[in-house]
Parts: sequence; C-alpha cells; structure tokens
Amino acid sequence: MADGKTIEVSFAEGVRTITLDRPPLNVLDLPMIDALAAAFEEAGRDPQTRVVVLRARGKAFSAGVEVADHSPDKAPAMITAFGRLFQTMRGASVPTVAVVEGAALGGGAELVLFCDLILMGPKGSFGVPEITLGFFPPIAAAALPRRIPRAVAMELILTGDRIDAQRAFQVGLANAVLPAEGTEDAIRAFVGRVARWSGSVLRLAARAADQCDGIPIAAALDRAGAIFLADLYRTEDVREGLASFAEKRKPVWKDR
Repeated sequence: MADGKTIEVSFAEGVRTITLDRPPLNVLDLPMIDALAAAFEEAGRDPQTRVVVLRARGKAFSAGVEVADHSPDKAPAMITAFGRLFQTMRGASVPTVAVVEGAALGGGAELVLFCDLILMGPKGSFGVPEITLGFFPPIAAAALPRRIPRAVAMELILTGDRIDAQRAFQVGLANAVLPAEGTEDAIRAFVGRVARWSGSVLRLAARAADQCDGIPIAAALDRAGAIFLADLYRTEDVREGLASFAEKRKPVWKDR
C-alpha cells in the first residue's frame, strides 16, 4: 500500500488492472469500497478500456468487510456503499475478470461474484462465512444462486464453509484454475482472448447479457435484439468486422 492508497490502477493494451492493495488480507472498509467504485466508474468512461482485471496484492484476495462496519449504526452505510459499487460495476458495461489467488471471503467473495469471469489460483478459495458470526451475507444471498446451482449456493450460505479452486471450477463459479507455474502468462493469455476484440462491441455484449439476466426469455430476446439493432449497428467496428471478413484480413478495431 503506497501513499495510503488501498487500490492500485494500471493500464496496458486495452486492459485496466485494479489491484486491491491493503495487505495482508485486503479487508474492505468504506473508503476502499468508494475507491473501487470510482475506479470502475473511470473504466466505464474510458473507451480504450476493453477489459477490467480485478486482483489483489497480499496473502488473501480479500477477507471481507471490516467487522466493525457490521455494527447496527454502520451497517446501513456499508450496505449502501456495496450496492453503489456493484451498480457501478454493472453500469460500466466493461467485461470484468477476477483473479483470485488467495481467500475471497465475505464481502471479498461478493466482490468476485459481480465480475463476469473468474480465474482461481491453485491456492484460491471462496466462502461466505457470515453465518458463523450470527449474520447472513445479503449480497451473496441475492447473487450467488444466480451464478451457481442453488443447492451449492445454499450450502455455502448456510454452512459458512469455503470451497477451494477445483471445487469452484467444478460447480461453474470459476472459469479456470490457474497453473502453479507460469501463472502470469496464463492470466495474460486468458484475458487476451477477450481484450483482442472490439471494446465497443464487448461493452454492448456485456450490457445485453446483464440487462437480460433474470427476466423472462421473451422480454430478454426483445431487449437483446433492441441493443443489437439500435446500438451495435451504430458502431464503426461492426462495419470493420464485416469489411475485414469480406476482404480476408484481420480487423483493425477502433473501439467505437
């Protein structure tokens, strides 16, 4: 943690990396949650950002929210701050990849849930242990059953147990388990599979998937179709994609 900052932001080749930097456990407090929201808002405003990678420095990805912020007088502010952060992450419509190389627990696990794609390191783990302290995880209660089978979600919520990287992959929470050797290369390769495409089209795809989530299929088809017809065809990159195919060359994306 440098200069009192609890997150670090870097950018290279269309990838904006947001790193939690409050070691060793990256415990989330209200200023850190607000800083994360500001970082995602900035990513949403930057048309050159194709992908956001969320990762952490230290022993854990994040051990969750400060226990003191769960007190009755502070809990409303904590819930409001988390809600604002997650709405900002969704509203940015930038594809997000969480890289979980340590424990993601409680609020840290909930932060991971709002990323589109999840990579687990071999020592990564995931859990919502609030039940062991006499709480339940409100964000996970809303989001976790949407990401994995309900029975598995309820097992985690009601027992407080954590799962390792392999189990997270088996239940569909993680997209991949990173190798113990060559981890950074594996992360770059995975993220590059997304970042090589048009930033404007990636955002529209993320927006369509988000807006269609959880609504009846007929309404979802209408909404996705409207974004496709009204927004996609306004982009320069859809024309570039069609032209490059016809001309048998690689597309040159303009991210607009």
